[in-house]
Amino acid sequence: MINLKIRVSQEPIICSLKELAPVELERVTTKETASLWKHLVSSYHYLGYTKMFGPRIQYLIFSNQTILGAISFNHGALKLGARDQFIGWDATLKKEQLHRIVCNNRFLILPWVRVPNLASHVLAKSLQLLRDDWQRTYAVCPVLVETFVDRARFAGTCYKAAGWQEVGMTQGYAKVGSSYQYHGQIKRVFVQILEKNFRRKLHIPEDILPLHKSMKRRSSMNSIYPEYDPQLLEDLGVTAETCDQLNTLLENYLNIYQPCYNRSTQKVLVNTIITGMLSDLDRKSIEPIALRYGGDKGVRNLQMFFKHATCFLQVFFPHYCKYFSPV
Repeated sequence: MINLKIRVSQEPIICSLKELAPVELERVTTKETASLWKHLVSSYHYLGYTKMFGPRIQYLIFSNQTILGAISFNHGALKLGARDQFIGWDATLKKEQLHRIVCNNRFLILPWVRVPNLASHVLAKSLQLLRDDWQRTYAVCPVLVETFVDRARFAGTCYKAAGWQEVGMTQGYAKVGSSYQYHGQIKRVFVQILEKNFRRKLHIPEDILPLHKSMKRRSSMNSIYPEYDPQLLEDLGVTAETCDQLNTLLENYLNIYQPCYNRSTQKVLVNTIITGMLSDLDRKSIEPIALRYGGDKGVRNLQMFFKHATCFLQVFFPHYCKYFSPV
């Protein structure tokens, strides 16, 4: 148990993770621990403290009675296109199963604590506790955790090191009352799977389960969230609800060409190219598209596809044929 009478010291902690005493997480369950958690987040987290509603679990991070930081989890976001496409559920199923998605909405390592690998270590420990604590408290077994990383401030390194995977971007909207308002702060979306067969546990029909488990080769469309002036949508009479449907409409259209694919991987590559062409990339050639949506290993596959899939090119991008046609 952490001694709440100690003062939060700002003396620098600079050492290796091995040199640090065992890192512990204590759940916030009393007024005293809640007050300390609120003080840390409101004082040192860039988003500050915001009152959480609904299911939530908070932890204090400490080592040898020394406060290192704080972390918390809340209910999953109601609307999150990148996550929804990753899961593959429809609106009805999401309404029924959303309570099994948890959001890591605050994570703070105090600024004077400089211990390499501490953040990823804490993330791993917190998820070990979260599953049991959430089920014990709310009688619900969470299957997936999501979080948002401000791309202007952070690279998401600790989440990647802890095994989280990036699935797309937010659209830059926030819920205000009963509507959504554009704020322009587009964030990266990371998820961590808590249950191996989470899609089956969410009762997603077998016929729409992804053909591949690899995050690099999903058959569904990547989320398309380019940066734009929100006034443009207003001038064109396009609503936020319509934007949420664009990916689904596009994927339904591309499914018309399903008989043209000899292998499931071809559909993945088609979706990757289409997504890249509709994205906010400055350069929309093969390499930058492949790097954003497929990683380093996806460049060669996309290059070979462009080189040999002449029928596809003639249908979708006839002006590219002169550059990428086979020699």
